[in-house]
Amino acid sequence: MLDIAWSEMLIIGVVALVVIGPKDLPKMLRMVGQTIGKVRRMAAEFQGQVSEAIREAELDDVKKSVEDLKALNPANMIRSEIDAAMAPVHQVSQDLNAELSRIEAGLDSTPATTPAGQAEGFAADPAPAETVTASAEPLPMPSAESLSLPEIAPYEPPAMPPRPMGLEGPPPMPDLAAMPAATPDPIDPVPPKSA
Repeated sequence: MLDIAWSEMLIIGVVALVVIGPKDLPKMLRMVGQTIGKVRRMAAEFQGQVSEAIREAELDDVKKSVEDLKALNPANMIRSEIDAAMAPVHQVSQDLNAELSRIEAGLDSTPATTPAGQAEGFAADPAPAETVTASAEPLPMPSAESLSLPEIAPYEPPAMPPRPMGLEGPPPMPDLAAMPAATPDPIDPVPPKSA
């Protein structure tokens, strides 16, 4: 501990005997022993307090991680990931709807004409450019009477094959009371072995 050899201890003892004297030396050794005991107890108490503080710090970390895990909700995480992945799809959908409404508004407000530059490019079509108006009216649907459907024959299930002779009903049930037991009753005592 202090790395003192026996010879050095002997020299210290002789010096203490000469300086303190033989009469007061036992009292002095007792007081030194008590002081060493107090120092050891104080060191052990300090070490215990430090260990307890370390355990509390680790326990606080564990409690915090448990609370974090409790607060973790997989459904919310998945929902947020799906929303983040679907955001571009929603943006494209909104862009397409806006473009479609712009095109529909353009078709409703102005009549469609063939541009003069396009007509010059077609030498085989000498007809003049016509004004075509867009019609928003739906095509008429044919009525049910005007449609002629072929006659459908009623459904007839296929004939069942005849049953073999002698089987007029379900098979008879075996009489379970007349059958011998396959295993012994667990309540029955075990017969003694004969010697």
